[in-house]
Amino acid sequence: MSASSWTGTAAGRSNGGSLAWRGTAGSDSVREVTRAARKLGLPALTLYAFSAQNWNRPPDEVSGLMDLLRDYLHRERPEIMDNGIRLHAIGELDRLPSRVRDPLEELRRDSAGTRTWSSRWP
Repeated sequence: MSASSWTGTAAGRSNGGSLAWRGTAGSDSVREVTRAARKLGLPALTLYAFSAQNWNRPPDEVSGLMDLLRDYLHRERPEIMDNGIRLHAIGELDRLPSRVRDPLEELRRDSAGTRTWSSRWP
């Protein structure tokens, strides 16, 4: 079992990276870690996409992070489905705006019948 953070903002801020850049770098890292975990035969992988502390950020930053998560779900959906990955989300999902919660729930539902390999979100 492994854990990784998708938002990793301290490094992005110290490097002067924009929120969009940090999100792109984060989604690239998630893709690399997920592929490596599958190659290693790990039965499950836990990824933290949005911690409870992130809700304390300024509203425009929270909204930007939500947009990044929504975009990631749409962009990575084909890879998740094509590779038989079951997406399982944990946390306070009811706090997610519908623009994120709806595609997350749809992907969870659609991937439920695939292998038992899973990623955990918020």
